[in-house]
Amino acid sequence: MKWKQFLIIAYPKDLAIEESHKNIIYRSYRWLGLRFAYLLYHLRISANAISIGRLFISLVSLYFLSLAIQGNIWLPFIGAFLLFGQNILDYADGVVARASGKTSKLGGILDGIVNSFSRGAILVLFGAFTGSASVIIISAFSLFVLINFRDEVRGKVSNVCTFKVLALLYRVSLSIEAMLFILPLSIVFSNFINWSIVSFSYIIVSFYAGLAALWLLLCLRKSSNNQKL
Repeated sequence: MKWKQFLIIAYPKDLAIEESHKNIIYRSYRWLGLRFAYLLYHLRISANAISIGRLFISLVSLYFLSLAIQGNIWLPFIGAFLLFGQNILDYADGVVARASGKTSKLGGILDGIVNSFSRGAILVLFGAFTGSASVIIISAFSLFVLINFRDEVRGKVSNVCTFKVLALLYRVSLSIEAMLFILPLSIVFSNFINWSIVSFSYIIVSFYAGLAALWLLLCLRKSSNNQKL
C-alpha cells in the first residue's frame, strides 16, 4: 500500500481536521506516529502487538530507571528515553488497526491499560525509592484516584474560576510531558547533582498525593451536590 492510500484509510480526513487544532507537540507526536505506523503495517505487526510491545518497553524502562537508586546514571537515562519514546507508538497502534481493518473493543481496552500503566508506574517507582511500604501504598492510591477520576469533574472545573488553577495544575501534572519526560529525567538529574533520590521521591509522592486528595474531595463535593438536586 502506497503512503497516500495508507493515509486515506488509516488517518481519515475528518480526524486530520479535528487534530489540526491540537497543539504543536501533539501534532509532532502524530507526525512521527504515522510514519512508525506505516513501517509497522508493512512489517505485518498488529495493533495489539504494538500495545503489548509498548508495555514491554515500559517495563524495561522502569527497570533501568530503578537502577538510579544504586547511583547508576546511564542506564536510567536510557530508561527515561525509552519511556518517553514508547509513547510515540501510542499514535501508531490505532492507525495500524484502521489500515488493516482490525479495530476492536479489546484493542481499545488494551491501549488504555498500557497508557495508564506507562504514565502511572513512574509514580509508584518514586514510592518504591523511599523503601517505605506505606509510601508505596499512598503513591498507588494517588495514582488510582488521578487516573480513574480525571474526567469526573473536568468540565465543571474548567468553567468555575475557583478551581481553574487546580484544573490547570491537574492537567499539567498528568500530561505526557510531565509523567513520561520530566519525572523520569528528574531521576537521572538527581544523580548528576548528587541529590538524594529518596528525599526527592518523598517530595514527588507528597505532591501527587496532595493533588489526588484535592481532586477526590472535589469529586465527592460534586456527587453530594448532584444528590441534593
